[in-house]
This record gives sequence, structure tokens and C-alpha cells, in this order.
Amino acid sequence: MEASPQAAVPPSRERILRELIQAAVRPPSVLVISGETGIGKTHLVDRLLGDPALDVPTRLRSCCPELHDPLPLMPVLEALSAWSPPAHTLLPPVTGALRPLLPELGHHLPPSAAELPDAGDTASRRMRALRALLDSMGPTILVLEDIQWADRSTTDLLRLLFARPPQALTLVLTHRDDPRHADALRGLLSRSTSASLHRTDHRVAPLDTTEVAELARRRLDRRTLTQDFIAALHRDTAGIPGDVEAVLGHLDTSSAPPATQFGVPDLVRGRILAALQGLEADARTIVEAAAVARTPATVRHLAALTGLPRPAVERACESARRHALLYLDETSTYRLRHPLAQQAVYQGMPVHRRRALHLRAARALIAHQQRGLPLDQLAWHYQHGGHTTHWLRYAEAAADHATQQADHDAAAELLLDAVQSAPTRRLRIRLAVKLGHADLHARSSHQAIDILRHVLDTDHPDTAARGELRLLLGILMSQHSPGATGLDEIAAAIPDLTTRPELVARATAVLALPHTTGQPLAKHLAWMAQADQLAPHAPDPALRLAIAAHHASALMFTADPRARQTADDLPDTAETPGEKLAIARGNADLAHAATLLGHPHLARTYLHRAHRALGHMRTRHTGHTESAQLLLDWHSGTWDGLDRRAAAVAADYTDIPALTAEALLVQGAHVLATQGNLNEARRLLQRVIAITRYDTSIVLPASAALIARIESSAGRFAQAVETTEPVLTHLRRTGAWMWAMTVVTVTVEALVRDGRTAAAADLVKEFADGITDRDAPAAQAALTTSRAVLANAERRPREAAAAYEHAARAWRRIQRPYDTARAIEAQGACLLSLGDPAGQPTLMQALDAYTDLGAAWDTARARRTLRDHGIILNHRRGPRGYGSALSPREREVASLAATGHSNRQIAEALQLSPRTVEQHIAKALSKLNLRSRNDLPIA
Repeated sequence: MEASPQAAVPPSRERILRELIQAAVRPPSVLVISGETGIGKTHLVDRLLGDPALDVPTRLRSCCPELHDPLPLMPVLEALSAWSPPAHTLLPPVTGALRPLLPELGHHLPPSAAELPDAGDTASRRMRALRALLDSMGPTILVLEDIQWADRSTTDLLRLLFARPPQALTLVLTHRDDPRHADALRGLLSRSTSASLHRTDHRVAPLDTTEVAELARRRLDRRTLTQDFIAALHRDTAGIPGDVEAVLGHLDTSSAPPATQFGVPDLVRGRILAALQGLEADARTIVEAAAVARTPATVRHLAALTGLPRPAVERACESARRHALLYLDETSTYRLRHPLAQQAVYQGMPVHRRRALHLRAARALIAHQQRGLPLDQLAWHYQHGGHTTHWLRYAEAAADHATQQADHDAAAELLLDAVQSAPTRRLRIRLAVKLGHADLHARSSHQAIDILRHVLDTDHPDTAARGELRLLLGILMSQHSPGATGLDEIAAAIPDLTTRPELVARATAVLALPHTTGQPLAKHLAWMAQADQLAPHAPDPALRLAIAAHHASALMFTADPRARQTADDLPDTAETPGEKLAIARGNADLAHAATLLGHPHLARTYLHRAHRALGHMRTRHTGHTESAQLLLDWHSGTWDGLDRRAAAVAADYTDIPALTAEALLVQGAHVLATQGNLNEARRLLQRVIAITRYDTSIVLPASAALIARIESSAGRFAQAVETTEPVLTHLRRTGAWMWAMTVVTVTVEALVRDGRTAAAADLVKEFADGITDRDAPAAQAALTTSRAVLANAERRPREAAAAYEHAARAWRRIQRPYDTARAIEAQGACLLSLGDPAGQPTLMQALDAYTDLGAAWDTARARRTLRDHGIILNHRRGPRGYGSALSPREREVASLAATGHSNRQIAEALQLSPRTVEQHIAKALSKLNLRSRNDLPIA
């Protein structure tokens, strides 16, 4: 009997389970469940028998064993021996024939009848006795699993039950997809049955990627898993639940995220190798050849690999197929079930045999390929066949082809091993340069950086090659480990590239992006001018397009009024994969900048262009578009599921710090606003700062501003100023005040609350001077908000209220509802301090906006402001009665408790006393009929 997976039944199986239950309660019925080994048939039976809706008192179960000489009726008798008849049960006389077979029921069965002289008559009486016994048992479910191994007597009984079914019997049969028994099963299950018998057939299919992901999340107890991990898990197991479970149980769950390269679990290896040993010699040879081939192989290909004559190969393939080791595809090619099976067979072979088969496989590919050689397969076969010269030649050719097709991951993977195994200095340098170019767009590890550094240090390339390698190394270092070191490497490469003006253009275009180096803006613009001057010398259209996109992004990030037109001049479509990637990356950068500066319509346009250029390609640029979408959704108030999406992006792109940091920034902001969980928000934001210290346009200012808000909420105003001061110092050095909108307002608020109004006024003036003539609506809105804060601190509340109203309109124009609500809240507070009756409806407007967003932290603060001014939100006739339903406050407290917050944390978030929180939780538990707060997540 196959192992039963422990995870919940996936959605596709829930449908099967519902149909099985519906059929099981309508006897007489027979339910047939089929599928391959490990597919989860037993788990479905477990769920069926354990379902409370199944009101059947007698449930019997057994399995047909795989024996060379099975005992007659063994599974049926084993199931019946577990029956406990009710007291005073009277059974038909014919059931006495079962006394010798069922001694466990001896005292319930009638006396045995006289022996019959003919063996056939005895067998017939026994069949009648079994049917009569089942008919006398009342409502019963009888489960027989693995009926492909049923003995002849058992199948004869099943035929009898199909023809004359007991009226209260539900028969559940499971069988594996086993070609060895296909004809016998077809003969049994296709027989005509009684018109009164309800027949239901279900073939259980493998899990799809969504179901594999859900099973993995439950099994590993993880909220998010990377798309790469899910795809690899589904690919390597073919979605077979038993094998998915085996891999998950085999994983090191401490890794975060889990690796996408899986070892073969012992359970899978044992099953595959045991089946392999049961084959005759030719069939075993064919399975090993298929494992070496890795890809589906024809009979002709397998004959070429093994040297066996075609008839022998055909017989061997059929034998391996009957033993469920080889599968025949629709294209008449043979393969092992999934990569785990391939690995199990491959690893079980002696090394010398593997090498010999690899070389035969390579020669067969060359001899029989009619169109285009499979370069990557040839490289793999020659590599593992021990033929280094041929391996490196084909690996380089395969990498070149993959690069032309924009499959940079495949190119980088081919070149990583090749560079390290190249026997000559000249070949190592050439391959290292190609590896660097491929890795610019690939999702590879830091290994390429180490290889390029090693080649530079040990192989002493000539000047031009040294410059190109240093340029590639610097760009890769900037992508994998952001900071000045990689950019310094790029700058140092330029003197060596005097004969390669197109590479100098690429280097200066990268250095021109102003949010990456912390240099004054004038220096970035000078680099951009140099890149523009050299761009026409670039022979590659994709490189020229990339430089043009860098130029547009540089102008957009600096809020230059010329940026929009420059961006519009970029082409929307392209022919080659390289040009499409340049368009995608350029528009993703433009979307980041447009979101930052307060141009949401432009940001959406650029994101649309980026997605259209990428199409179905999945590269690191896919992550740039995803993170840009997260930032846009945060600012525009599209918060539903935002924390989950941000967590997924952070998990998917751990190898790209900039993307991880942006996703964690959105997570931290979301946790702070929607939950008021200050500790968790601080943890996430401090991770952001630890991951990246270079992106001063988005990540550092925003994360520092949010941490400063946390400090200020606790009355630690001096610490809030200390948090933002390093960012402000950096912005002063660069002159990039258009990026300061997130930190200036919170710093001004902290300064005035700390009694340093003059310093606050100086900062506001500095900010205003810095954004003059810049196309940055968000910065202008932040300036208006900062001036309102300053006016209120200088005891000009009427002027402050008007400024806050103006700021709210500015935030609303650029579609930032959260910033709009905060400005309206501050306006209402100013009006209330003046005794202006307009203060209450204004503050109520902010409260409604916070409620719509789900901003619980801000909702609590706005309510407290109303209470401080003596405004009670309840109806004058008394508090609203909610009966057995939760009040809004009880629901708010219960939701935070359900997500693991302590009473103290909830009190801090909602600005309540711990005692009040305790009372709300007690009321919520009572209304929901729960015993403890541990049951809240389920409720």
C-alpha cells in the first residue's frame, strides 16, 4: 500500500473527494480510483473513510499484496476478519461455508455445511457465502486497494458483486497505472454491471504548480516560497505527491529560501533501484541509457547508445514500461518519469559505465541529428564523458546560442564550469568575458564575480581584455553587493578601454545613474554627456538602446523637465531579445523614478512598456518591474494582498539586494500602517538598511523616515532626528533634494517637537531651494506639508490649517491617499485647536480614509485626537449594540491578537491600555465561542 501524504487535499482532489462521498452514500455503488504510484490514492481513501458526512457504520479495508503465488481471497478475508457483528446477528446458513476461512467470526457464523465432492462447487458455494455475508452486514464500505495484484478468486468475487451487488454495499477499489496488468484490469472493470449499481471512476492526476506550492508551504511551515523553488520542485517530482513529500522531508528546512537543487530522497532512490533490479539485463541497460540521455529518446537513439539490435531494444523498452520505469510519450519517445528518477538511476551506475554511455550518446547525437546540433546536450555528454576539449568547444557554442536567444541563465550556467576547467590562459580569458556578459542578465550566484576576479588576478589579460573584465566585474558587483566598490571598479576600467569606445559609453552610462554612487549630480550629468557622445560608436543596437534608456532614467531620477520627452523618444518595441531587455530595464527604472517623484500615470505607462518588452522572458529585469509595481501600489493605496506580494518578491530575489530591499521596505511600511506593529516594522526596515546602503533615492530615505516616525510616536524626537540625519547629509552632498520628500517632513516634525524650530525652518528653506525648477510633484507636496508643520510650531495654526489643506490637495492630485489622509488629519487637528467646528468633520474625513485603506495605526491616532478634544464617536443615545457580532474595536483587537501580537503590542499600536485590550479579547472570545486566543487565527 502506498504511503499517504500528510498535507491537506489540494483543490483538484477536494472535488474528487466530494464526488466520492456523494457516491458512497448511495449504495449499491462501486468507486474506482486509479493513478500512478505515489499519486495519493490512499490519502483520498483515508479522507473518504474519515469524513464525518459518511454515515456508514461498517468500514472494512484491505490491500492486495504483490505476491508471486497469492492466497485465494486473501485481501477480502483479511478485511472481513476485522468485522465485529452486532449482538444477536443472524447470518444466512450458506455463510457457514466461511468458517474454515474466517476463524475470527467462527462464533457468529452458522455451522459448516457438508463438504461438496467437486472443488468447483465448493468455490461456488464460497462465493455465494461471501456475497451473502456482505449482504447481511447492512450499510458497509469495503475498500480493496491495489487490485492490479488481486488473485483470481478475488477478481471472480468482484465480478459476482458487480453483477449481483448487495444493496447496502459501497465497494471502493484502487489500482495503479501498471501496464503489466492493464489487460486484466480492463477485462475486470469493463464488464457489464447490474443496472442498480452506481459506478464512479476517478483517475487521480499529478499536482499542478499551485497545488505543489500549497503543499510545500504547509509542509515547510513557510508563508512564502520562491517561484524558482516551486518550479524546480514541480519539475523534479512531476507533481507526484508522494515524491513531493519525500523531497520536502529530505530538505534542510533551515535554509532561507530553500535551494532549488534537490538530492534524491532515500525513499525515491530505494523504490527506483528496487524496480531496476527486477528487470532483465537488456531492459536495465535501456533504462540506464535513458538516464544518461536525460531527454526523451527514440528506440533508434537508445539502440545507438546501447549497441543492442532494434528488436531487443523494443522488447526491453516494453519491459521497462511495464515495470513503470520508462514512460512512452505522445511523440513515441521514452523517458524516465521525472528528474528524480533519472538521477536515482544515473547515480546508481558505475562511473566507467556512465562515461562510456555519455560518449556514445554524444556520437549518436552527431550521427543522427538531421537539423541543428543540440549544443548544450553535446557539451553535457562530453563533459561527463571526460572529453574536455570537445566539452569546452560545445559549451562555448551553446552559451553563444543561448545568449542570442536571451537565455542568459543557461549561458551563465554553461560558462561557469567551462571557465574554471579551461586549460589555457587565452581560453579562460575569452570564456570569462562571455560569462560576465551573460551574468549581467542572469539569475546566477556570486560565483561569476569570484571567477572574473580570479582571471583578472592570475591570468594577467592584455589591456583591452582587462578593461572589459573590470567593467563587467564592477557592474556585477554593483548588482550583487551594492556599494561604492563595484562603481570604483567600473571607473577604474575606463582608462583600459580607449580602443573600445562602446564599452566606455556603457561604463559612463552606468555611472551616470545618480542614485547609485552618492556623487554630486553635476558629476553624474558629466558622465551622461560622455556616454551620449560615445553611444553612436556602439555597433550593437541593444547597447545603444541601453545607453539611451540610462540617459532617460538619469534625467527622470533628477526630476529634470526634459525627462518625459527623452523617455517618450525611446522605442516601444524591438526585434532582438537584447533590445527588448534594454527597453524593459529602462522602463522599469523610469517607473521607479516616476513613482518616487509623484507621476503615477507615467509610472503605469512605463510599467506597461516594460511588461510588454519582457513578454514571457524571466530575468532579473522581471524583478525590477515587480518591485516597481509594489512601490506604485503602496503609494496609490492598492494595499490588498500587498504584504503577501512583497514577501514573495523578497523571497524570489534574494540574490538581488536592491529588489529585496524595496520589497522589505513595502512590507515594513504596510506592517506599520495596517497593524501598528512597531517592533516588526522596525525589524524589517533595519534589514532594508543593512541590505543596501547605496540607493539614496528610494530605499534609504523612505526606510529612515519610517523608523523616525516610530521613534517620534514614542516621544523620542531626538532619536528620530538622528535617524534621518545621515540621509540628509548625503542628500546635501549630492544636491538631490528631490529625493528628500520622505525624510524632510518627518524630520521637521521631530525637530519642532524637540524644541528646535529654527533648525526646522532652516531645513525647510534648504529643501525649497533644492527642488526649485524640478519636476517633482511629490517633493512639492512634501514641502507644503513641511511648511504647514512649521507654521503650526510657530503658533500660526490658521495658516497651518490652510497649508495642510493645500498639501492634501497636492497629495490627492498625485494619487497618494495615505499622504492625503495624513495631511487632512493634521488640518483637522489644527482646526480643533482653534475651536473651529470644521475640525471635527475634517478629522472624520481622515478617519474614513484611514479605515478605507486599513491603516489601523493611523486610525487609532485620529480617534485619540478626537477623544482628546472631547468628541465621542458613539451615538448620543448610547453605544451601538452589536449583539453576538464583534464590534469594530473588538474585531480590530482580535485581528491583531490572531496574528501573534501580545496585549502590550496591541495596546501600543491602538493607543489603548493593556487592561482594555484584555477586556476586548475576552469579549471577542466569548462571542466567537472560542476557548483561547490560540483559536483566533482559525476564527
